[in-house]
Amino acid sequence: APADGSQAPSGPLAGEELGALRLGPLGNLARGEGVETLFAWAGPSEQALHRPSVRCGAGGLLHAEFRHLRARSARAPIFVEQIYHGRGSFESPLPLVYLLDDDVNPSMRVTAFLLKHRAGGFMVALPNTHAVSGIVTGLSEDGADQPSGFTEAEVACETPRRRPVGSVSVLLVDVPWSGLDLFRRGSSLRSSSLQLISILSGGAVVRPILAAALAAADAWINQAMAEPELQESMGEYATAAEEAAEDEVDGEGENEGEEPEPNEELARLRAHILERAAQSHPPPTGVGRASGAHGRRGARHLFPAGAGTGLSGGDLEHLRAAAG
Repeated sequence: APADGSQAPSGPLAGEELGALRLGPLGNLARGEGVETLFAWAGPSEQALHRPSVRCGAGGLLHAEFRHLRARSARAPIFVEQIYHGRGSFESPLPLVYLLDDDVNPSMRVTAFLLKHRAGGFMVALPNTHAVSGIVTGLSEDGADQPSGFTEAEVACETPRRRPVGSVSVLLVDVPWSGLDLFRRGSSLRSSSLQLISILSGGAVVRPILAAALAAADAWINQAMAEPELQESMGEYATAAEEAAEDEVDGEGENEGEEPEPNEELARLRAHILERAAQSHPPPTGVGRASGAHGRRGARHLFPAGAGTGLSGGDLEHLRAAAG
């Protein structure tokens, strides 16, 4: 075909040859009709991939590819309906940290999603498995003075690509600050060889949807405040929420006309957790990425700490002699 994209004057791509082809339902596409509608819901990369095939005709757009794009277009109204009814979300995912089964010699790491914080601790969502339940139960028994409350909850989840998978059973756990030694930053264990336990749905790794997880946390807080052993800790969540609401009201005059950031509380929670985690014990040797001892060395390490920085009289004489 010509470099400028015009119709070939002869050969298999000539107008006469194309006119004789029987393309069936793809005939309109070969003539360039309805192309914009077809690609309305396709991504830029898919448009760049398929648009030349549509222009050249000659069966360039395979039937399977057409069905893929048609299915993509069919999902669009469903996605819009989910957003309209509050089942979809453009919100950022929940902050992720890892829970270890032991702070000295761990054998597994568990994905933990941060939900809320209070004066004496924080709340996470964990996979609802037998192994994780054992860790949580042990954490509660070890901190007898500050027991960790936990409950099962059905929470709407999604894949990392934000495809909803429906409700999945998870554990909501209230962790006192004394249990922070078992938590690690997500980045510190990303390349770890420890066994990983994640929230699963149909064998696929999923994560709680932010709005659904926070709603489940609020429901548990309201219910658990009636239990004597959890009344104090759960009451702190309610107090923290009231203080956050008061701060928002106080700041309305200063930020009038600006949209509030929906994830500010979670951002503060993550920063607070990471700050306290940095002050706790570092990951065990061999876990996660290289420790500071094997990290990048600065210029200070090139010079002994006790070495002098001045020049002696003999050094100055040698320099003068070298300079002439």
